[in-house]
Amino acid sequence: MDNTFAVHENTRKRRRWGCTCGCLVFLIGIIFGSVGLSVYIFQRHRPAAMDRWLTPTVSGFMDLRLNPADAGMNALFTHSIQALARRAESASTTGTVQTQPAANIAQFSRILGWLIHPDVFVFFQRGADGDREETLTVAQLRFVASWVLARVMLNAVQTSTSEREGDAEIFTIGPGEGPSASQVRIGLTKKAIFISNNISLVREAVNAKADPYADARGSEAFQRYTQEMNLQEPPDGEDASILLANEFNRLTDFFAWLEKNTHQPGLKDQIIGLLSKQGISPQDIQAVKISANMLTGDHAKASLSFYCLQSEKARKLTDVLRAVVTQVNASMAMEGDDGIKLKSDVKQEASAAVLMLDLTGLSGLLSDVLGPDGATPPEPVSTSPDPTQTTAPAQR
Repeated sequence: MDNTFAVHENTRKRRRWGCTCGCLVFLIGIIFGSVGLSVYIFQRHRPAAMDRWLTPTVSGFMDLRLNPADAGMNALFTHSIQALARRAESASTTGTVQTQPAANIAQFSRILGWLIHPDVFVFFQRGADGDREETLTVAQLRFVASWVLARVMLNAVQTSTSEREGDAEIFTIGPGEGPSASQVRIGLTKKAIFISNNISLVREAVNAKADPYADARGSEAFQRYTQEMNLQEPPDGEDASILLANEFNRLTDFFAWLEKNTHQPGLKDQIIGLLSKQGISPQDIQAVKISANMLTGDHAKASLSFYCLQSEKARKLTDVLRAVVTQVNASMAMEGDDGIKLKSDVKQEASAAVLMLDLTGLSGLLSDVLGPDGATPPEPVSTSPDPTQTTAPAQR
């Protein structure tokens, strides 16, 4: 046999083995690299306690438990996300951008339960002028992949260029011009999403220390009733719990909101008048705790506890609550069968007056507030009345 042939054959074999080994090393590298990347992006973040974002100016707190398996919370969340999507559409001016945010937000809503930990924290404080509610919502991310997906979605729906704040990125959503302009600021870190109507709160939150200062426990009235939240062991079925200290006329503003949304003109003044007859003022109510359980998208149970400093004040407040609920029920019955159905009970527990509510027909209220399927409610069309017909009562 020709020695040259043997040498060439050996060379070809070595080349084949070299290519084979190189391919195997490349494939093994891809496999291990993919596994390593998967381990990194799906590394689970441990959620922080609510204390991390408490500041001395906080006077209210809500723990919202987003359980995707809960039918009521899922329906409420879906309706709210549809509202956000449609409002993002209406904020756009061009046809190309107009349809994109809605599609992206809808897609984002479907995976949000996987993106974040179920406990979403909302912190409340009154503005510097005392007549505006400022909120900070904190949603903690489950994985590094959650940060990647959230960043893609926020870049798709933001209405201006994002800005940097340390390790965080801050996005702006909503129109920034016009008399009704309302912007939402969203801060994104690799571990959390921060949403607020005040950019200063977002900046403060993204820079919050892992170990908060000892005096950063909220306002004095808020601290007094924080234990009532029972965050460590919430009652079975509780989907949300809220504690609001009555500061800067917060309760009076709530009466005004109640008057508007129950379509009861003068209700605020009537409630204050009833309190006055019992020798109570809104300032005697120190704090309010709300516990809610969404049974379905149309049915919920809630309890409202109004805390006073003296049990005698609580007893008088219980009588006022009974009178107010009786009046609201009677007025709702006169409007017909449509709208919210309300069952209620009132009792006293130590120095608190407790109002228990069972509400059905909530989908109609959501449509009033957000529009059908989350759409912004259309403006009423002004028409000339027909003199031959009588005007029917307005439907809520």
